[in-house]
Amino acid sequence: MGETTYGGEEIGRVLKDEGVEYFFGIGGGHMWGIMLGVAEADIKLITMRHEQAGAYAADAYARACQKPGICYGTAGPGMENMVSAIGQAFLCRSPIVGIFGQHNTFEDGLRGLQVGSASDVLRTVTKFALRVVEGNNVAYWTRRAIRESLTFPQGPVALEFPPIASLVRYKKKWNRFDNWQGPVSTPTLGPGDPNSVEKIVDRLINAETPMIMAGDGVYWSNASAELKELVELLQIPVNTRRMGRGSVPDDHPLAVSGGYRGKMLNKSDFILTIGHPIGYLENYAQTPPFGNWNPEARYAQITEDPNDICLMIPTEVEVIGNIKAVLRQMIDCATPLVKGKAVRKAWVGQIAEGREYLRQKQQAQEAESASSSTCLHPATVGREIATFLDSSARDATVIYDAYTGTAFLTDRLTTRFAGQVLDAGEQGGVGHGVGMGIGAQLARPGKPVLVNMGDLGMGIGGMDVETAVRNKLPVVYLVHSNGVGMSGITETYFARTKMTTALKFTDNVKYNVMFEQLGIHSEHVEKAEDVRPALERAFNSGKTSVVNVFTDPYVNNPLNLSPLMLGSISMMSPDQCPPEGAELLTKFRS
Repeated sequence: MGETTYGGEEIGRVLKDEGVEYFFGIGGGHMWGIMLGVAEADIKLITMRHEQAGAYAADAYARACQKPGICYGTAGPGMENMVSAIGQAFLCRSPIVGIFGQHNTFEDGLRGLQVGSASDVLRTVTKFALRVVEGNNVAYWTRRAIRESLTFPQGPVALEFPPIASLVRYKKKWNRFDNWQGPVSTPTLGPGDPNSVEKIVDRLINAETPMIMAGDGVYWSNASAELKELVELLQIPVNTRRMGRGSVPDDHPLAVSGGYRGKMLNKSDFILTIGHPIGYLENYAQTPPFGNWNPEARYAQITEDPNDICLMIPTEVEVIGNIKAVLRQMIDCATPLVKGKAVRKAWVGQIAEGREYLRQKQQAQEAESASSSTCLHPATVGREIATFLDSSARDATVIYDAYTGTAFLTDRLTTRFAGQVLDAGEQGGVGHGVGMGIGAQLARPGKPVLVNMGDLGMGIGGMDVETAVRNKLPVVYLVHSNGVGMSGITETYFARTKMTTALKFTDNVKYNVMFEQLGIHSEHVEKAEDVRPALERAFNSGKTSVVNVFTDPYVNNPLNLSPLMLGSISMMSPDQCPPEGAELLTKFRS
């Protein structure tokens, strides 16, 4: 059969050319040809226990190593089970490619088996989704999908192949548009407009209280060194966000933490965003009373995508260009201009004040008593996790999949490199952590991976712990077991309604025991002093580990008390709420 080929074989060939190592998903009859072709190309199939975990794993893999993550699913339900995970990758700009089987073309409009259309279902959560119906076009579109996923702004691409495209053999000489040799190239923007760059530098130098917010674009352009050099040169406080967090390490003298970012923004007279789209997670840059951004501030924005320019803030200068190149332009422009300029000691000194404010706030949280002697306050757990990572695993990848557990960890965590923290972004989903831990561990072999889980997330995605065990991946899953979906929310707002059980699960579940049969390393913790030793043993075990911690179900995530949350319960009257919720709701409405 050397003179013939088929679609699945061509997919495997192209993926191998592109350096793909892993293929995440669950198969089915409509995928056999593709799976065989990929396996025969010596690409490892990572068979998951749920299709969504395959896309989550591909997402984490892509973000962690800046290569395309490839996931797959069979026709109809296999593809449909992956929508939420692909949606997360889309919002997080993760370069994944979804490859799907599909029903026979003659079954269009009929009641065939597993009929479904990825090109329709996934249209709004991909850069493009395409049905390929001719085998001799398969190689071209597979290569095109990889290039498109990696082209800024990165994001998911979906291809679906009915049997006529994936299974039927044809002569190799009939392949169309397949003259490209080797991995595809991806276009990169060059430097920005020099005059605009000079204007931004001038404003930064002459501002009294400037601040920089840097995000994903710094990570994807590998510009951490340039960002650090710029803020040190100009002595400007910087808050790093999303995948860019850690590009200037959190313990750097100029690094601003999320725990007091709002206080700094409120005092900033010039704010520069670099590779960081403004949206929900920044409260849309709203000024008081809805947000913390200074209404008198002036703005500039630097991005690679004109669509990222935020039109909600009064922007004086925009620069479109490669982040790394633009930062180098700024450094070269600023270097001869800063000589003799006074250092902003008072302004930079407010970072130390902010850190002290946050330290006292965290100590007060940790001093609160838990509601039971067998559970821990999540602030205490967050402190112990952060202290362990700081002392024993500074190069760990940390994945967030715990509503309250993450809230009490994130400002205690000291990140030291861009891409260290992976989360769900604006998707705000639950249950992604188990699959993402698998992808991150494969992307960063030999490096520690910690997934900070809630029991809601473990309930949704937990069976893929077996996938991690089967593939001998030493991911450590720490589970905040508190028996609720969003701790504190019921007691604050819904205790007097008939919704009291809507977010409650079984109490005191030991998830470590649940997975012991699989051969995990198992730990259960009920005392603060036992958290760090348990994590030490888990990471040293070299095995997939589940560390179960009973945490207090009544502690409010600070987000529960925010205007964003209060807006979502504005249909309620204060007399429906317990006293704390009634007071918050009344104040919100006034």
